[in-house]
Amino acid sequence: MCDPVVLSGASWLSWGLVKGAEFTGQAIHKGASKLREHITPEDRPSNVSPTVSKGLHVAKQATGGAVKVSQFLVDGVCTVAGCVGRELAPHVKKHGGKLIPESMKKDKDGRSNIDGAMVVAASGVQGFATMWTGLEVAAINITTSVASETVTTVKHKYGAAAGQATDNAVNSAINVGRTAFNVDNLGIKAIVKKTGKQTAHAILEDYKRPEKPNNGKQVVKSGK
Repeated sequence: MCDPVVLSGASWLSWGLVKGAEFTGQAIHKGASKLREHITPEDRPSNVSPTVSKGLHVAKQATGGAVKVSQFLVDGVCTVAGCVGRELAPHVKKHGGKLIPESMKKDKDGRSNIDGAMVVAASGVQGFATMWTGLEVAAINITTSVASETVTTVKHKYGAAAGQATDNAVNSAINVGRTAFNVDNLGIKAIVKKTGKQTAHAILEDYKRPEKPNNGKQVVKSGK
């Protein structure tokens, strides 16, 4: 179990990010609706070349496939990093402890400084993961809202064909961005970073606060 104060704060912050994104999406929708009230539709819907329409449609499908493939690869990297991290964790704990002076391992009352630090670190890692998830969800919500309202506005002004072409173009651009983000997480540095994070997670999982401790400040390791 990690520090409840840190986790609670991270959860509230993540919740706030998601709710803020929802409110932002609603504001974008209201603003776009007001904007469309002042936009006069064209007398004739704009014609979009069949070749262009087909090309944009194919681009949307292709980039969507690229997102799925790159995400699959990232998930695979994370799985491998998790396995490597769990294998490295015992060795890091065993040899890392030898590098810490005995004077730093215990306080004047004999309590473990290292275990206390581990609980705080575990809470920080989990809290960061919670916040990062909130940021991702918030970013997706806002991007989706902007794309949707852009397409609706173009359709209102120039007709259904132009709106569909815009939808394909906008979503292709979004897919390219998501693919680039995923590919960036497949580099050597990213793999090393993920392995390091997973190793830290595996180490910190061994530390918890007891549900009903004899001493409120005592921190113990879970038996495994």
